Amino acid sequence: MAEKAVRVAWRKTGLVFWISFYRLGLRRRQDATGCRKRWLPWLAAGFFLLGMADARAQIRWDKRELEFEPAVTESRVIAHFTFTNSGNKPVRILSVKSSCGCTSLVQEKVLYQPGERGEITADFHFGQRTGWQRQSIVARTDDPAEPDVLLKFRVKIPELIRVSPGFVYWLTGEEPRTKEMSLKVVCSQPVRILKVTSNNDQILARWTEIKPGREYAIKVTPRQTKEPVGALIGVETDFPADHPRGLLLFANVKN
Repeated sequence: MAEKAVRVAWRKTGLVFWISFYRLGLRRRQDATGCRKRWLPWLAAGFFLLGMADARAQIRWDKRELEFEPAVTESRVIAHFTFTNSGNKPVRILSVKSSCGCTSLVQEKVLYQPGERGEITADFHFGQRTGWQRQSIVARTDDPAEPDVLLKFRVKIPELIRVSPGFVYWLTGEEPRTKEMSLKVVCSQPVRILKVTSNNDQILARWTEIKPGREYAIKVTPRQTKEPVGALIGVETDFPADHPRGLLLFANVKN
């Protein structure tokens, strides 16, 4: 109702401008050329004000930015971006795109009638991420006033396991001795490591349990340090049960 009232007010203002300066022109016909020059800019301003009502965006979003702080037992969040077609004609959501493949989007439908409400849903899976994560979505519409809409949400993913150091490395020519990474469970529930793998057979990784469900060690050893080489070390856990989270660690030989 408020948006409709604003549009009506703009139209009335434009009409007042147009009628006033049209009458001014009629009263000064004796100098028709000069009069046109004087009131033509004001006439244009009146038409501009009339058009302003229809240039306003039709889709009104309840919120364009959302924030989440999930519990440690959660492995995903679902963001709901709701909106209303506040215009006087149908509007289409042509496409929705996410900034990350880790977020899947659901669009209820394409066409929304005046006054109709709708929603875009974003399902974000944490995977091996921790800390603040930012995601963005671009919704493309056929609304000429705002064809592309940027939607954002951020998530503070709680830490499950604390790793020290966060990565290990060797300089080329250094002795290829084993280096250790300490893993401590920081949440109240026990977390068990199921598997540790290296994506490069030039850097080996094996793990040992120090305290069941609470503390572990990963030992990393390069086969050689003559040439630079790197590896991603993946850690699989059993927690939470529905979508177990993991860790991604780094090891490399560098110059």
